[in-house]
Amino acid sequence: RDLAERMLADLGVSPRRRFHQLSRGQRQAFKVLVGICVPADYCLLDEPTAFLDVTSRLETMLLLHRLAAEQHKTVLLSTHDLDLAIQLADNLWMQAKERPLLCGAPEDLILSGTFGSFFEKTGISFNETTGKLNAETQAIPICVTGDTTVIYWVSNALARNGFCASPTADGDFRIDCRSANELHLTFPDGSETVCPHIVELTRQLRDFFHSRKQKFPRQETEIPSAGKNFSSGKKNKR
Repeated sequence: RDLAERMLADLGVSPRRRFHQLSRGQRQAFKVLVGICVPADYCLLDEPTAFLDVTSRLETMLLLHRLAAEQHKTVLLSTHDLDLAIQLADNLWMQAKERPLLCGAPEDLILSGTFGSFFEKTGISFNETTGKLNAETQAIPICVTGDTTVIYWVSNALARNGFCASPTADGDFRIDCRSANELHLTFPDGSETVCPHIVELTRQLRDFFHSRKQKFPRQETEIPSAGKNFSSGKKNKR
């Protein structure tokens, strides 16, 4: 009882509240608490983060991770949440139809190439650097240097628009990421412009291709994880 009350307090939930008054995330966390508080060495959970929003999914997994350590329990759960599994699982058991069971620490499975081979499909590959599934496309290389954090997000935007960022790429364009608000874009003719944000950077690239009546290589490359929030809108006709 003491454990349950302490866990409810950590979740900001009063023990006097009725179950139907809880949010979906709080209900899910409560169910996890019930499973963890059972006096057993093993706890089996089936998709404990299903149908939760991004924050609630992470909170539930962190709660499980912490309680498993505090209560000295082994928690075995099924999930389709690739990102959280890589971040928080001590061991992964990966199983698919007509494929052998794979088991190991996420990092070992990734670095050995085993993880990538498991998700291998035509037109889809696993990026061992980012830990994400990507669509294989023909991309235009762009040399990107500068601040590490800014490079990561600039590279994300470039990939979404059909470019491949690399610190050593021998391409026609160069981008120097001095800060999030100072992106120096060098064009093939040697001219340079300073972009105050990534939207302006992609606009400059788009205008360059349109001015030369070349097809802008925009195409979605990263496959969003299940449950990840993203916005959509009307696509501009080109």
